[in-house]
Amino acid sequence: RLSPEISIVPRVIPNPFKSSLKISVEVPESETILIRLFSVEGQLKTTVHSDRLDAGNHHFDLTTGDYPAGIYILQVQSSQENKVFKVIKN
Repeated sequence: RLSPEISIVPRVIPNPFKSSLKISVEVPESETILIRLFSVEGQLKTTVHSDRLDAGNHHFDLTTGDYPAGIYILQVQSSQENKVFKVIKN
């Protein structure tokens, strides 16, 4: 079932960041959500979340202390959507 009202709403703060990111995801209905961080070259750095979330707001902390400074791609994916964000580590 594809519904235009269904939309995941991710927020990432701060951006740019130093050693950690706070990721908030608003999920309108229960479904599996995948949150991953990639290097700008496309290498998977970490999977933040890969499981079912109930409807509502969910918060995740991502610590990137050992990652070098640079540009990263954060992907937030559901069965309906795939959203990507450029995040910058100082």
